Amino acid sequence: MNTFNNLQLTQQPTPSRHRLRVPPANNDAGLVTQIAKSLKLNPLRLNLLNSALHCLRFADNICGYPSWILTDASGQTAVARRMDGKPYPPTGCLCERKVQYLPGANRAWPLGLIIPDGIIPQDAWIVLVVGPTEYLAALDVLACAKTPFHPIALIDESQPIEPLFQCLFRGRKVLIITPYGDPGLFTAQRWWRELAEFGATVEARQLAIRDLLYSVGRHGAPAVANMLNL
Repeated sequence: MNTFNNLQLTQQPTPSRHRLRVPPANNDAGLVTQIAKSLKLNPLRLNLLNSALHCLRFADNICGYPSWILTDASGQTAVARRMDGKPYPPTGCLCERKVQYLPGANRAWPLGLIIPDGIIPQDAWIVLVVGPTEYLAALDVLACAKTPFHPIALIDESQPIEPLFQCLFRGRKVLIITPYGDPGLFTAQRWWRELAEFGATVEARQLAIRDLLYSVGRHGAPAVANMLNL
């Protein structure tokens, strides 16, 4: 199934001048466990969900460093983080940064939009988070949640949700989870307005301390799922 072509966008994403090349799917339990432990997530749950979603890839050299890569089944986007958790140093015109897009990645693409079995079911909750580590934390919570949901990550919270993705959100239930603080509240308010205009039913929950990754690492995914009523 060509899941991307079956997604009836209001317009097609702008083609990149680079072809996105993502390393092949890798279910190496040791590498996934290494990431999980470094982020204080549950290795077993992350391995199980990665086996289903094939969202994690690995590369020996992204800007000179071994890195893990987060992607989805669309072939539209992929973003990397260093295996050691440190930021990528300044390179050419790029400043120091936590994440590195692979050449050809669509930066506006909501990561997790396309899953291996196709488009996210219409009746499933969508949980919207910011960034690749928050996405992995949401997967950990998903494994413990009573309410089935599908996490989607927007990497750059300063950017609006592209109108071309409104077909994804129309008629759906969306839960926005944002970090603590005024920037997170501002992001939630803006996303709420945009999603409501797309025809979604929206809820937003701001975390009491820091972000979802920190909350899961400190309290555990079952407790966070219960706190978020998931």
